[in-house]
Amino acid sequence: RRTMIAPDAATDPGVRPPRTWLAVMGAATTLGSEPMVGMQWVERLRARGEVTVLTTEIFRNPKFLPTEHWSDMVFIDTRATDEADYANNFGRHLWRWWLGVRAHLKAHALPGDRLLITAPAAIWMLPWLGGLPIPRERVFFGPLGVDWIPRGIRGSRWPGTRNLRTAAALLAWRVLGRWLPRDLALRAPMAGFERVMGARFRLLGVLPEVEAPPMVLHKSAQGPRAVALLYDSRPRKRFEPSFALALKRAADKNLPVMLVGAPEALAAALAAKAGAARVQLQLLPRMDRTGFQAWLAETVPDFVSLSVSEGVPSTLIEALLAGCRLRVHDVGGIHWLVRCGIDASSELFGQAHVVSFRWDSRSLASYAADTTAMFDSLLEKLQLDLPAVAPT
Repeated sequence: RRTMIAPDAATDPGVRPPRTWLAVMGAATTLGSEPMVGMQWVERLRARGEVTVLTTEIFRNPKFLPTEHWSDMVFIDTRATDEADYANNFGRHLWRWWLGVRAHLKAHALPGDRLLITAPAAIWMLPWLGGLPIPRERVFFGPLGVDWIPRGIRGSRWPGTRNLRTAAALLAWRVLGRWLPRDLALRAPMAGFERVMGARFRLLGVLPEVEAPPMVLHKSAQGPRAVALLYDSRPRKRFEPSFALALKRAADKNLPVMLVGAPEALAAALAAKAGAARVQLQLLPRMDRTGFQAWLAETVPDFVSLSVSEGVPSTLIEALLAGCRLRVHDVGGIHWLVRCGIDASSELFGQAHVVSFRWDSRSLASYAADTTAMFDSLLEKLQLDLPAVAPT
């Protein structure tokens, strides 16, 4: 099922003015960082003019998108049964979504149109443009995630599997450059990126992919009441080292560890590890975003997350806004959070440095100003000429 946009270029060629297409797999104010990134791009561009959004059918739902947003959206059906299926089988739905985007653009796009592909924007995605009417010189992709895991974090002098995949993806981009978007942006600095990619591409900027949400910074009048972390089984999230650091920190400060979202099957093993460290462990169920924010504001824990590959996690932004101190690796999009932090320190944990910091009101203002300025600069370089939105 798709919402079709008229006029159809196949039946009415050359009549309409150039159109700007925004391809975002997810666009919602809930359901995680990726749809939130998409929604921020939708709102950013619509504030400047008319844009046609290509997203996924599952988001044609009032709990994700207000109905007034639907009129200029194209919904691609990836056969997701619900949001859990969408999240747990992301790769499959990404493939189906991009095939649907290509089919729609083949039928409706014109050579003078512009295409912006913004999320998911990782180096392993190859947005193949061969056969589309829009030339690659008029296609943008980003902010692109190119995370190279440092040696200390990956625990070996040889590249980890993820680094090998990243290297293979960079090679594929270089070899297939004539069929991939020309204009790129990065979500975090990567030394030597332009040299590696070659002359077929233009790097238009390095900027965070997530803006600061409209929240007030919480000021805690007391120290942390716990050390907290989220359970995540994905290898790049490095739950085991995060849990070990949380136990160490809790033992040093005589605090409990609060673990959110761990499955019941692991409860006994985790409790045994906490008992060996002489730490009280509290297992909490996974929460929706509103509940999570309320819990952070009430508890204001030290928050541990030793991920090795990230965009800008909305979870960490919310923890900072609640007044929490973070303990993280300075990798990927987390770089933008660290650079706005105060009371920063670094410690060696295992073979890698862990950065500890928090935010104050100036940090929030700095992050908000940085994201706005860098995005405005990107749009200036793209030279988008968006037509005014027709009055309703």
